[in-house]
Amino acid sequence: MHRILRRLAIALGTESGPSPKVFCIGLNKTGTSTMKRCFQTVGLGPVASPKNPDRRGTRFLSDITDRGNYRRALRYARHYQSFEDRPWNVWQMYRHLDRTFQDARFILTFREPEDWWRSVQRWLTVEKSHLVDRYCRHLKVSTFDKDAFLAGYLSYNNEVREYFGPRDDFLELNVCGSEGWKKLCPFLDVPIPDVPFPHRNRQNYKDD
Repeated sequence: MHRILRRLAIALGTESGPSPKVFCIGLNKTGTSTMKRCFQTVGLGPVASPKNPDRRGTRFLSDITDRGNYRRALRYARHYQSFEDRPWNVWQMYRHLDRTFQDARFILTFREPEDWWRSVQRWLTVEKSHLVDRYCRHLKVSTFDKDAFLAGYLSYNNEVREYFGPRDDFLELNVCGSEGWKKLCPFLDVPIPDVPFPHRNRQNYKDD
């Protein structure tokens, strides 16, 4: 309903301005890097990402996980059009973003839990062992093991789904399960690009 009313307002000339902000709020290893490339391809930039040169988004993590303070990240968000990965997928950030940016759209990227765990385990064991404690705080778990991480993953996804419910400004997207432009572009109100869907890091979505 939010999107329908906004399109009607634009058609009647009673609303104008930039496109709504789009937040990818899926957890790491669910295709978040792919979403960055998607946003860039359809012209929804600039994109706020942990890989941005200033890396300021990553610095806001301690504000949230140590102090429960979302304010700096929310101010930073005003300078971007689309968003992926940390800190936008941390704790209840989505609720604060929803209240702050009333026309925003939200995408929950997800994948099968067992596949997600295998990817995260490899990522944190082989490549990013120094991030284990940080990611435990991110998932609100005390130990780096399969049961704890799967519980944190499922809990976060279920809380997001319960919060947004059937709203038309919320989309679930299984990038790792080959959902792509045909599902994403109608949600974003943009034409389907004449290029293949990016599928960044397709091999186990190693870096997503």
